[in-house]
Amino acid sequence: MTFRLLRFPLRPLNEHAVTTRLRHTLLGSLAALPMLAGIARAADPEITQQPASGVAGYGEPFAFSVQANGTMPLGYQWYRAGSTLASATNNFLFLSSVTNVDAATYTVVITNLVGSITSAPVTLTLTSAAARTITTGNVTGGANATVPVILSANGRENRVTFTLGFDTNIFANPTFTPSVANDASSLDTSRVGEGLITGDLTLPAGQMFAAGRSEFGRLQFGFVTGSDPLAGGLYFTNASSAATNLAYTTNVTTLAASAVVSPQFEALTLAPALNRQSGLFEHVLRVAYPGAGALENVDVLMVGLGDDSLTNRIRVYNAIGLKTVGPDAEGFYENVPFFTGGRFLGGQTRDLTVEYYVSDHVTVPSPEYRLLIEPRTGFSVPASATPLNITTNRFVNGTFIIQWPSRTKYRYFIQYAPTLNDLVNTSTNARVVNPSVNGTGYAVQWIDNGPPKTETPPTQGSRFYRVLEVPTE
Repeated sequence: MTFRLLRFPLRPLNEHAVTTRLRHTLLGSLAALPMLAGIARAADPEITQQPASGVAGYGEPFAFSVQANGTMPLGYQWYRAGSTLASATNNFLFLSSVTNVDAATYTVVITNLVGSITSAPVTLTLTSAAARTITTGNVTGGANATVPVILSANGRENRVTFTLGFDTNIFANPTFTPSVANDASSLDTSRVGEGLITGDLTLPAGQMFAAGRSEFGRLQFGFVTGSDPLAGGLYFTNASSAATNLAYTTNVTTLAASAVVSPQFEALTLAPALNRQSGLFEHVLRVAYPGAGALENVDVLMVGLGDDSLTNRIRVYNAIGLKTVGPDAEGFYENVPFFTGGRFLGGQTRDLTVEYYVSDHVTVPSPEYRLLIEPRTGFSVPASATPLNITTNRFVNGTFIIQWPSRTKYRYFIQYAPTLNDLVNTSTNARVVNPSVNGTGYAVQWIDNGPPKTETPPTQGSRFYRVLEVPTE
């Protein structure tokens, strides 16, 4: 066997050529391994958006959130007043129903394999603000029926949705016009044949509805000629494919909102006028209810009465008590007189006479009226009451006038009924006038001019009365 020795020429080592060849070889290898191409130095967590402090009402939901960067995976742990919150390990903390315990300071610690970072502390403040509501305003007619939609906000709502039902025999062809500048608004009419529409309005980013009542839009309906817009059978409902009758915060947390069709009123005269027969100023309010069902009771409040020229307080003569309203813009509460307007059926209208006692008989009262849907105030005659003789009983200009002698330190209850038998029978259908009348030591003259003293206006010969006396001490 013969072996041949092969010889290759030796060349000097070129450092640049080796370096270039090695670099190309390495780059080719990295290109062949794409999972190695994104390798970077591991980074500590970094908060890009801190949580924000907030305000919530008792029983409301609330959410904190944080945004962070850093080498994945990132872990989160939320703390309340320095204590670990179990299962609070996401970039958000959702509180489904806020209570006193939740009014505290919160932080979140964000960790990864490299390190950790703690957020700035934030607070959740619990407020006693009134519950937010979505209501209708005064329904008006004309060529179209107009229904204002009002949000009573707490100052942290950014969006509102609602579903309104209506009587398709009265209303048709609804449209929605926003009353405020907004980012988006819509009206879903896909179920209009069923008498259902859904409205949705969102304010510009970062803006919220001001605390208190404000109109955010108006619905307009075409309606049958000659129909009464108050008979439109309005009602709020959640019978919609979308979540409705809700408000939302700027971070889209859902806020509960009650929704109700409001009773409404108009004054039939510009100002109260003096009735020279009774010596009282009278103001007639026409109260109406445009809803579908019945309201068990509507209370009428008189706010801001003030004093007369003799510095005596103007008094609501037929008030049955006081209710607390407020707070006002300065945070004050006020006890104001009210009376009960009674039960209203859907579409019903009733005229209520407010009576004012003004000591100077000159100063004209100028109150602000408010309507509240409230349970009817209970009222009954004490068992110790003694019947009295009525000395005068006559029907004048659509009113009944009755008169009886009174004593100081006594009060007097008036009963009325459609028949004499109803008035005196133990199983009586008699009604009791609210309020009772305080004795003066002189003859008292009492006028029945209909609601709210009595449930309906009187007619001649169709109403019987009796007076019952009770000592006040």
